Amino acid sequence: MADGHIVYQGDAKKSVQYFQMINRPVPKFTNPADYFMRLLSVNYPKQNADVEKLEYLNRNYNAILAKSVKAENKMIRLPKL
Repeated sequence: MADGHIVYQGDAKKSVQYFQMINRPVPKFTNPADYFMRLLSVNYPKQNADVEKLEYLNRNYNAILAKSVKAENKMIRLPKL
């Protein structure tokens, strides 16, 4: 979560892979939790870099979420009444 927005939802074990997929890889020899805290932190008052970072993270999360929902909708078949 960053600035009240969900930017990742899933298993902690898959978080490193997710951030790598959206071009925010965890640097070598870095504790992932420390990296995520730094990546997801926002300075107040917000600077342009903070706003751009939040927009990027939200855009990627929503795009991936939309793909998941679309895939699940194809799998769910409700019986006709």
